[in-house]
Amino acid sequence: MNKLPAHEILGAIFGVIIRTAEKDPAFAQELMQVLSTGIAENPSTDGQKSRLRRLFDPSGFHAINILRAHGEDALRGKLEQVRAAVDLRSVAMFSGLVLCGRASNSRATREVLIDGIVAAAKHYVAQRDVATS
Repeated sequence: MNKLPAHEILGAIFGVIIRTAEKDPAFAQELMQVLSTGIAENPSTDGQKSRLRRLFDPSGFHAINILRAHGEDALRGKLEQVRAAVDLRSVAMFSGLVLCGRASNSRATREVLIDGIVAAAKHYVAQRDVATS
């Protein structure tokens, strides 16, 4: 039995789906209806919060742009609105920042991450100002 990379297996599966959808418009329509249907919350949660985490969009939190336009206090205030540490990491990644020191630790707290993002953004802006002067 040959073992193929995952991307080749997925490509083959989706290729079959695409070819079938091209030949059978009813199949394509049914597939689109299924894909557009929302996923219901698990009824076994008995009123508890769903274990599925909402998706966070870091595009509204570009740390360098906020720091340049509004200053450090505004950046800190904006970052304080982010509740999860994993979301703060995604803000740093989206902003192109490299966290160092305690902020680079995988178990860093929100406060440490916020300090790290502010420090990294300030460092970037300072380097950029020196390079352009």
